[in-house]
Formats: sequence, C-alpha cells, structure tokens
Amino acid sequence: MSLKTTRDKNIVFFKGLPLFLVIMGGLFLLFTLWFWERGIFQILPGVFAESVNVPLDYIQLGLEIFPMQAENFILLQSFESLPPLTFPKLSLLWGVITWILLTLTSSLISTFKRTPFIIGMAVWMALLSISGINSLNIGGIYSNYALIILLIGWVAPLIFINFYQNHWSLLQRFAFVFSSATLTLIGLVFFSDMPAAALLVAENLTLPALALAAFFLLHIGHAIFSGVTIFLIKLNKGTQLKISYHLVVIFIVYFLLVFSTLLDTLGEINLPIPTIPPYLLFVLAGVIGYFVYQEKIKQTPQPFEQPIVGQSLYLSFFGITLWTWGKAVFVENQPYIEFFNHVFLYGQVAFTLLFFAYLLANFLDILNSGKDVEKIIFKPQHFAYFHMRIGGIMGLAILIVFGNTIIINHIISGSTNQAADYYYHAEMPKQAAILYESAWMQFRKNDKAKNAAVHLRLLEGNKREALEQLEQSMDFNPNVPNLLLISKLLHEQDKVFEAVFYLDKGLKIFPDNPYLLNNLALLQSKLNKPSEAIEKLDQFKDKNPVFEANWIGLNVKHQREHQGLQATFLNPLSKINQLAHDNRLGNSWEGALTLQDFSGNFIVQTAAIRNLWTNRPHESLTKDLALIDTLITTTEITFRERNLRDSRVIRLYQAKEIGETLKYLIGNSEIFSNSAGYYHLWSALVLAGQLDLEKAAIDILVAEERGVIDFKPHHLAILYFGGKPIEAIRINQKFTIPFPYWMTWGEDGKLEQNPQLQYFEALKNFHTKLEDELMSDLQSIEQDYLQASFATNVLIYKAHLLSTASIESIKTVLQKDTTFPLQAAAVEDWMAYIRGEKTEIDATNSLGQLLNPESGLTRNPYWVPLVLKSLANTSDEVDKYNILQDAKQFSKDPILWIAYIRQARKIGLDFYATDALQQIYEWVERAEVERLLSKSVN
Repeated sequence: MSLKTTRDKNIVFFKGLPLFLVIMGGLFLLFTLWFWERGIFQILPGVFAESVNVPLDYIQLGLEIFPMQAENFILLQSFESLPPLTFPKLSLLWGVITWILLTLTSSLISTFKRTPFIIGMAVWMALLSISGINSLNIGGIYSNYALIILLIGWVAPLIFINFYQNHWSLLQRFAFVFSSATLTLIGLVFFSDMPAAALLVAENLTLPALALAAFFLLHIGHAIFSGVTIFLIKLNKGTQLKISYHLVVIFIVYFLLVFSTLLDTLGEINLPIPTIPPYLLFVLAGVIGYFVYQEKIKQTPQPFEQPIVGQSLYLSFFGITLWTWGKAVFVENQPYIEFFNHVFLYGQVAFTLLFFAYLLANFLDILNSGKDVEKIIFKPQHFAYFHMRIGGIMGLAILIVFGNTIIINHIISGSTNQAADYYYHAEMPKQAAILYESAWMQFRKNDKAKNAAVHLRLLEGNKREALEQLEQSMDFNPNVPNLLLISKLLHEQDKVFEAVFYLDKGLKIFPDNPYLLNNLALLQSKLNKPSEAIEKLDQFKDKNPVFEANWIGLNVKHQREHQGLQATFLNPLSKINQLAHDNRLGNSWEGALTLQDFSGNFIVQTAAIRNLWTNRPHESLTKDLALIDTLITTTEITFRERNLRDSRVIRLYQAKEIGETLKYLIGNSEIFSNSAGYYHLWSALVLAGQLDLEKAAIDILVAEERGVIDFKPHHLAILYFGGKPIEAIRINQKFTIPFPYWMTWGEDGKLEQNPQLQYFEALKNFHTKLEDELMSDLQSIEQDYLQASFATNVLIYKAHLLSTASIESIKTVLQKDTTFPLQAAAVEDWMAYIRGEKTEIDATNSLGQLLNPESGLTRNPYWVPLVLKSLANTSDEVDKYNILQDAKQFSKDPILWIAYIRQARKIGLDFYATDALQQIYEWVERAEVERLLSKSVN
C-alpha cells in the first residue's frame, strides 16, 4: 500500500469520524437546549371528573312540570408532576460514542514523542482511575481488580505500540487499541454481578469525559478573539490599516459580553449589557478554535509529528465536550450544566484578557504593518506564549475564588446525580432516592434531584417525608414541577388554602406560568371563587385545549351557561364538557363523539357515555347496550360499576324502554344497597311520568326509609294522589317541604278546588280505570288545556278500550284548545293503527312520533294499546303469554289482565290465570271482570 493511500485513509477516518461525531454532538446539544426544554420533567394533565345535575327529562302532569335529574360529568384537567423520564438506551448510546472517542484519542496519544507520551499515559491512567470502573465489583466490593484489568487491556497496548511498534499506521494503532480495550471492557461487564452493568459503565464514563471537556473548554479560552485577530491580520495584508483600534474595540465588546454573562450565571449584579447563552459561544469558539489550532500547529513545536494527529485530537475533544454537555442538559444534571457554563466562561474571561495583553505586548508595533503577522503570532520573541497561558491559569484561579469555588460542588453533586441516575434506570429506588437527596444537599440548584427523590419517596408510600423534602425545595429553589407536586399533596390532605398559597407563591416567581395558573384556577373553583377561576383560564382557552375544556367545565359547574360556551378545539374533553353544558340547557348537541376512542381511560369513557346518552345517542340501542354490558362485565370496582349501570338506565330510558328501565333501577337498588333510596326516588319519577302514581308513591316511601331527605313539592303531590295522603302530610311536616301551590286546604279541611287539582284527581288509579270512568274524569276537568292533556293520556294509554263515541268526545275536547298540538286527523290515524286498519302511522302524527312504534311495540308496558297490538304480530302462543306477563308486572289495565288470564288458560297455565283473577278483583268489580271475560275475543 502506498504512502499516499495510507495518508488518504488516515485523513478520511481520523478527521471524518470525529468530524461526523462533532456535527451530531452539536445538533444534539442544540436540540436539548432549543427543543427539549427540560423534557425530562413530566408535566401532564391528569383528568378527574365532577358531577353536575342536568335534566334527563321533564315530567308533565297537567300544569305541574318537574325535571327528572340525572348526573352528567364535567372533566377537569389538573397538571401534575410525574416522575422524571428515564432514557437508559440514550445513556448507552452516549457511552458507546464516548468510548469510541476515548479510544480514538488514546490511539492518537500513542504517536507522541517519548516524554509527552509518558505524561499522556500518566494523565490517561488518572482518567481511568476516576472512571468508576471498580463499581463493577469484580473480585469484591469496590476492589481494584477491574481497574487493573482495564489498565492492562488499554494502557499496556498503548505502551507496546509507542515503544515497540511505532512504525504502525494510525489505523493499525486505533484498531489494536479499540479491540483490546473494548474486549477488556466487555469481559468486565460480563463477569460483573451488578445489575445493568453496561449502563453502569456508560454512566461512569461521564467523569473522565467531563475532565477532558474541561481541558478543552480552557484550551479554547481565547479562540474567538485570537481567531478574529488572525482574520483581521489576513485582511490587512497590503492595506496597513490601524487594525489595532479594531481589535481594542472588539476585545472590549466581547469581554464585556462574556463578563456580563458570567455575572448573570453567578447570580451577581446584572450589568446593563446583553448576555449570550454560553453554549452558543462555546459552539462558535469550538469551530473557530479548530482553525486557530491549525495555525498553532504550524508555528509551535508539537508532541506529534503528523498534523492530522493534532487535528483529530482537537475534533475528538470537541466531540466529547459537545456530547457530554448535551447529555447533561438532556438528563437535567444541573450541577454538570453549571460546571460547563462556569468553566467555559472562566476560561473565556481569563484567557481572552491575557491573550489581548499578550497581543499588545508583543505585536502592537507590527499589527498595523500589513505583514504576515499571523505566521508568528504563537511564537513571539518577548513575553512568551506559554507565559500567557500561565497568566491565564492564574486569572482562572482568581475567577474560581471569585465564584466561591462552586465548581467543586458542581463536580461532587453532578457525579452523585450521575450515580443516582444509574440506580434510577436500574430500578433500585431506595439507593436512587438516597443519592438524589445527597446530590441536592451538595448543590441545591438541582431541580431534577429533588423532584426524583420526592417521587421515589412517594413510590415507597412515605408521603410525610416527601412533603418535608418539597418544603425544603420551596425554601431554597422553588421550581414549577415541585410547586405542582406540593400543591397536589397538600390538596390530597384537604389543606386547600396551603396548596393555594404555594401556587400563588409560584406565580410570583414564574409569572403567567400556564401550569400554575390552571391548577390555581381549579383550587379557586373548589373554594367557591368561580369568577377568579374562570378569569384565569379565559386568557389561555383559545391557545390550549386543556384550558378550553377546563374553562367550559368550570362555567358548567358554577352554572354560568351561555351560548358562547362553544368548543373550538377537536378536543374530546371539551366536547364532553360541551355536552354537559347543552344538556343542562336542554339543547340538542350537534357535535360528533366516538365512544370507542376513549377505551384507554375509564373516567373519560364513562363521562362521554353518560353525557352523550343524556343528550342524543348516536348508535343503535343494541350496539350501545352491548358496549355498556361489556364494560360492566370487565370492571371490578364498585363505584365504576355503579357509574356504568346508571348510564345503562339512561340509555334505556332515552329509548323509551320503560319496563327495562324500571327493572334495572330496582336491580341497582339491590346491588348498591347504600344508594337504594336514590334509585327508588328515580324509579318514582319514571313511574309518575307513566301516570302510575300508586307505584310511584310506594317508591317515594321506600326512598325515605333508605335515607333520602331531599324531597320536593311534586313528591308530596305524587304521594297524596298515589293513595298515601297521610304519609304526604307527615313528610311535609317532618322535612318542612311545602305542598305544590295548587294544593291548599280550606277551613273545612278539604283541598280547595281548582283545575290542576281536578286533573290530579282524575289521575288517581288511572291505569285501573275503564272507558266510562275515564270519560267521566275527562269531563270533570274544567280547563281546556288540562282537558286536552288528559285526553292525550287516554289516547296513549287507553286507546284499546275506547268506543267511537268516546273518540268523538276526545276530538271535541282537543279542538277546544287551539294551541294544543294534537289534531283530530292525528287521532283518527292513531286509532286506525291501533285497530289494525293501518300498518304504519302517518309521519306527521304527533302521537306516532312520540311513541315511535317502529322501535318496538312492547318497550313500555304502560302503552297497553301497543302491547295488545304486538299480540297480532306474534304467532307463538308462549311468546304471547310472555309479552302479557311482562306487561302486567307494571300496568293494572283491566283489559291487559283479562288478555293475560285468557292466554294463561289457553296454554294450560290455569294456576297463574286463577292467581291473576284473584288479584284483578282488588281494583275491578267482580261483575265487571266477569263481563269482560265473557266478551268475545278479537
């Protein structure tokens, strides 16, 4: 192989590889600083639900209208600090890259002349001694065997090459050193008993990398100013401009910028001078320094013979520094971040100042001459260049003293942090917690250490110690994640005012922080300060879906509904809260919501189901019931099951499945016995809506027995006219609940007559009545609207027993009130459908639209006309019996019971027929029953 070919390969590899890693490291550093934004901290919105009452339906009994309330949910999101993220794979990747750069650097050192090589090996062994390799515990806890083996596998090959194989090419040197050192390391990792040993090595490489990075940061201390100087000297060739003046101005400007940045970093008095982020200056200094170093190689003696060695070394050190600084920012190792900032700025201030003095002392006379001064700038005749370096080091020492030698704390705390990261990644929480706490005590500007320690204590269930640690953090170095965490813990202990105090304190330090504002608004809402809470969210609601959802939710919670509460984001939580808003106003929601999208979050899914089904279900009843039954089957938590079962009741009720609704309510009262009163009161309203005041009154009394006290006037009316007048008066006196306004007693102790009272009198035992009594009740009502309303109920529930004359009377009644929606043509259409003269109802028929027979004739057992009509569509005699059996459990309609008795006898169930006959005698005269039985069957 020719010498030229070897040289070309050396250039490609020893400049190309480190240059590639420098570019990638630079991008990584800029990414962590510009886009990552302390991404190691997890601040995510946690969802919780609060219930609000909305009207599921309005029950109208004459002029008495009262709501059937149902729970809806508003979803509120509180930002929470979660445990810091872990990225073990990234740490391993960083370790591999650093390992490559370290082995590359060591192979280049093997080319040094004898004395520099010996010094280099001494430094290299010192670096390996601080690498923490003994933590692999080879041969015993922290024994030195691992370090000795690594020295043999890494340093010995370097000595062998330098002493005996100095003729080897650079590629041969690297291949031999990399292979030997890597195989040695793999062996150590393999035989180590430490968990995640490779990760441990990767983390422990940080300290040697940090030492090399510190050397590089100081090396480029004057790179920017010296680079500008060389550039101006080259521009001045042949022009003889006074560039010394330019250099003085540039020095003053740059020095003040750097010194102001240093003061800002130290937290000292801020000068009225702009500051520059240290990392940007570093990247600029590193790039310029490469070209400055090339000039230096040409002018001063070097420990190596080939310039490519120095260039590759520079790029390798540059890469190590970029990747190590980037990793420190990425994993939020604040002590190391501060270390980089301080060391870099110390070096810039000290060495730039000394280089400027060196430049003026040695080259002032010839700077403006236009001659090739750049060729001798690093080898002057007076005030030698290395003296400048010594002066720079002295200046650096002064700055370190000025900074209270804080960089020592940076190194100690940073290395403790790094060890804690290993234990955290390796899932050893106790060790990690102790080390994180120690790291924070060593250097208190260490947000991640304290946050991680607190989360690890919470993981152990030690809330008291976690709270104490957070209080320490608040005293020394408050930060947003810990403010969120302490307010949450205090809130969980019902110390709401203290939680508000810390959030208020945080907003003084971090004004307009959206996380703190959001959580403070939610707590103010809890303290019944809705105006302040909603105002805080209002400023962000158009920018973030979390704030919009909370803003809508709080408006609904505090009953501040208005038409402007419209969701603008495609955020499911905003839509769910919008549904609760529309449900409370009684509006039909026009949005779209897919329930399957929330399968991963029970709270969101159940809220979506409840709010959507309260408004307007989108899917078929069969599909919705299959979904809810699957959820009920899979849930194991009682309150969740109750939530789902309540939603099932709502869905059944919305589909007018009254029989199933009532059965499910009774089932829920037995399953959830502590809430039985709630379900019986709900059942009472459903029954009242079907005019079954007798059963409704019984449910109200059961609800009272089970602890319900929140009665309303309409409950007393139902009791009174449902056959329980004495109980109604008792509850009126016991709970001081007034009777409805239309129930007033005269001096004679009787209720004073009025149309509404007449209407309720007509509703007594409504379902047990036959045609003559119903028509008599209809005529007893004086007010036209109430007469029309009662006539409509007769058509819905009793059309099967009406004669032609009764129908004509009803049509006459309906025509009296011109505002009533039911017209004579609709009555005729309805009766024709019930009698089987038509197979479908006219689409304009208001009764047909209300009852919707196409959805099922037996959904509501109180709609007896439809139940009886279903028999004509059923051929199987047993099925007919089952239909009648289900319906008679609810309605006491005499015709329905007579049909049941006949059908029971028809299929041979005489015992059940006889039992039903004995029961019907309780509300129908025996002679009337016999008359009905003797009538021919249609």
